[in-house]
Amino acid sequence: EKAEGKVPPPGRIAVTLEAFEGGAEIRVIDNGRGLPVENRDRLFEPYVTTRTKGTGLGLAIVKKIIEEHGGTIALTDAATVDPTLESGSLARIRLPSAPAIAVPPEMAAEPEGDPARQDSDSGHQSSMRKSGSGSHGA
Repeated sequence: EKAEGKVPPPGRIAVTLEAFEGGAEIRVIDNGRGLPVENRDRLFEPYVTTRTKGTGLGLAIVKKIIEEHGGTIALTDAATVDPTLESGSLARIRLPSAPAIAVPPEMAAEPEGDPARQDSDSGHQSSMRKSGSGSHGA
C-alpha cells in the first residue's frame, strides 16, 4: 500500500550465484511488497496463495524440483541481507555440485565457426545451416 504522496521506488530484482564447498547458492532478491505476514510458514504448501487469481502451486512446484536435485530453498525478508530495503523478499536456493562426468568425444561441442562436421555413420561431410524461407528439406 502506498502512503499518501509517496512514490514507490522502481522495481528491482537482483540474482547472484556463489559457489561454496560442495555446491552453489543462488540468491534472488527484490524490493517488491515482500512476504506475507500471515501463513508465511505455509508458502510452499500446495494451494496456498496470497493472490486473488493464484493457484498456489508455483512455490510448491519450485520446492519439489529443487529438492529432487538435492537442494533446498528458503524465503525471508530482503532486509535481512540489505537493511536499506524497506520491503522485498529474498529466495535462497542451495544446490549440491554435480559429480564430474566424462563427455564422449562424439558428444563434445563443435568449435564455433566450423559448421561442417564429419558424419560418423557414413564418413561424409555434412553442413549445418539455417533453413531459408520457403525451402523445406525432406
